[in-house]
Amino acid sequence: MELFLQWIGFDRDSIPEGAEVSFHFANLPESWEVFVFSAIVLLIGWSIFKLYHKENDACPALAKRVLVLIRMTVCLFLLFVFLEPSLSYTKSRSLRPVITLLRDSSESMNTKDRYVDDVSANSAASVMGLTVEGLRSGKPSRVDVVNRILNGGDSKFIDQLSKKGRMQV
Repeated sequence: MELFLQWIGFDRDSIPEGAEVSFHFANLPESWEVFVFSAIVLLIGWSIFKLYHKENDACPALAKRVLVLIRMTVCLFLLFVFLEPSLSYTKSRSLRPVITLLRDSSESMNTKDRYVDDVSANSAASVMGLTVEGLRSGKPSRVDVVNRILNGGDSKFIDQLSKKGRMQV
């Protein structure tokens, strides 16, 4: 492919960095059109051959063969141009989505929970860095728990979210 691109005078520096170059025909026939296209090519080749075969002997046989070869080459070149050869560049990149994390500023966030349930008490205590008894006696508000999660620095939740995309708080 590189040799072909150089041969037709294509500048490799015009291809974007990291892009894949592929060659294809933009006007390639599909399904039944392939058979019609093949028949046309064979008909043109056969007619050129017959044209020179019926010609009188005024022209030498070697000259006839050279002329057949030239005409066939021109016809094949025209068919190649008809197929519209194309180079395409494909550059893939993955975009990291922006993950927006919103804080609730309603009055319900100032509520100080009692943490009667052991599962929620363990979760909140691990986030706050307290024991379950210390959490239940201190009764931090929901805002305190959320602030601790977002500003704690070593939160696994924030780390997991930041691996999935760019964080916006």
